[in-house]
Amino acid sequence: MTTAARETIIGDPVDRVDGPLKVTGAALYPSDFTYPDLTHAVLVQSTIAAGTIRGIDAAKAEAAPGVLAVITHENAPALVEGPMTPLGPSPPFPLKDNRILHQGQHVAVVVARTREHARAAAQLVRIDYEQAAPDPLAEAAPGILAHMNADHVDAMILLAGSHAGIEATEATMTSADRLGFSLKLKTNDEFKGARINFLHEVATPQDTRAVLVEMVRRAKARG
Repeated sequence: MTTAARETIIGDPVDRVDGPLKVTGAALYPSDFTYPDLTHAVLVQSTIAAGTIRGIDAAKAEAAPGVLAVITHENAPALVEGPMTPLGPSPPFPLKDNRILHQGQHVAVVVARTREHARAAAQLVRIDYEQAAPDPLAEAAPGILAHMNADHVDAMILLAGSHAGIEATEATMTSADRLGFSLKLKTNDEFKGARINFLHEVATPQDTRAVLVEMVRRAKARG
């Protein structure tokens, strides 16, 4: 007769070596350490979901105690777009321009000598927004993407060549709105992204279908 040995799934309980320090408030965390000339940054985020920034008044924040800089799209250094990846476009970098694409988008960075100074000055940044109306294709876009990616890959490859100058072997539509659509494209040796504008603004799935049909017709006519 054999007896099956009991297997331990998680393991025997052990004492946390840092337990006493944490429960007594004596444990150190990254924010407890400092270095010479260390600075702190606090982000300012958008209060609208879509639109543009009409103006930024950072004068009071820049004059606040301890503040070293207020960085916005108006003075941020230009950055190079990230490459297309097998999963899609690289995430857009912050402070690129005055467009607001989502609620809570980073629109400014306040840099100061202490965290408290940076947090207080961030409250002084005043931003004037122009709020955009919701995109009329927002609800229909997932269905448009599913239809195009399932049935019209050849058409997207054709449009990538005629409108973006990219000779692709595979194409996936990743977004669509009233002004145009974005594609993830695979060429012989790399992935690329392309944004293609519609011939005119659209408002419904029917408008989208009609304009895409016309764009494909023109692309075929050009040979």
